[in-house]
Amino acid sequence: HISNCPDGPNCIGPGGTRFLPERLYDWEMWAVRTFVRDAFLAIFPDKAEEIREKVDPGEYGVESFYLRIVCCFLFVLGLWGDLAGSWEMADLICNVPTNNDRWIVAVEESDSSQAEPLEAAGKEAQGAQQAQVQEAEENVELDFVRFRYAGMPFHWKLFNFFCVLLPKLYLWLLTIDIGVVFLMETSKIEDMIINCVALGFVLNIDELLMSVLPPEVSAILDRLEPYPKPGRPSLHLPEHEEIRKHETGRSWNVLSPALWAALFPRRLIFMLATTAFFVIKYYVERCVATADGSLVSKPVYLPKEDYLPWISFMFGPFPMLFPIKSQDTPAWEMPEVHD
Repeated sequence: HISNCPDGPNCIGPGGTRFLPERLYDWEMWAVRTFVRDAFLAIFPDKAEEIREKVDPGEYGVESFYLRIVCCFLFVLGLWGDLAGSWEMADLICNVPTNNDRWIVAVEESDSSQAEPLEAAGKEAQGAQQAQVQEAEENVELDFVRFRYAGMPFHWKLFNFFCVLLPKLYLWLLTIDIGVVFLMETSKIEDMIINCVALGFVLNIDELLMSVLPPEVSAILDRLEPYPKPGRPSLHLPEHEEIRKHETGRSWNVLSPALWAALFPRRLIFMLATTAFFVIKYYVERCVATADGSLVSKPVYLPKEDYLPWISFMFGPFPMLFPIKSQDTPAWEMPEVHD
């Protein structure tokens, strides 16, 4: 927190000096200024004291701690839809009957009585309606079938669970872990906002791929009937149920658990808890506590190889399983404090 510096906790930068607003730089600027100072020290070692006094590289640190946390929460918020989709898939696998029913059935005569001949519609339609008629002609087969959730054989349930659901959940975990690390290591306010927007674009790649699929695929998905889920609340309750629900709502008071559950929905609480978990995970894996309670970075070691092994990347959320081989001596470690 730069507002508490230079006398508060967590006010020591990676250069070993105290933070001041006028001495705060982003990584690129701080690295260049530090290089210039070290170059002068190497060229003029006899003037080291004077160089340290007059050449101040400043310090590298985050400009806004709270904005960084907000960006992490927004990133988790954008990813939550994928987790909800995985939950719906798991619910579908559990609730769909384990049998070999048909998912595509023919429409009954009473259901298809509303379909009008396309030739007559094409003759009567004019102007903007011609485009709709042409689209209907292309998808005429879909008007005579129903797409529904039916049974799924047990071997297909196992296939979808191990080959679709589990990889989907792990990709979500991998994406959120890497994204939070990416945002936590961004220092400038404008870079945080830009990176948050860039990560949001990455999350929409699957939607872009969906948009280029054949239109028949989207038409089939739009016509797919909802599957019956046990205990699912109905959107259209009988009149007496609506009245009872309204009367129950009027009986709430400040001490009613239902009132607080409505004010603080479970989904929001889970999002906040997920954000807190990955932020705390970042600090636990990459920081150590000093004597005054400040959190500073652990010593940084350069890798021995110039490429990232794919197994280490895939198990990024669990770095202790397949650690990256690094040098024996640290490339950087927290220096002593220079007031």
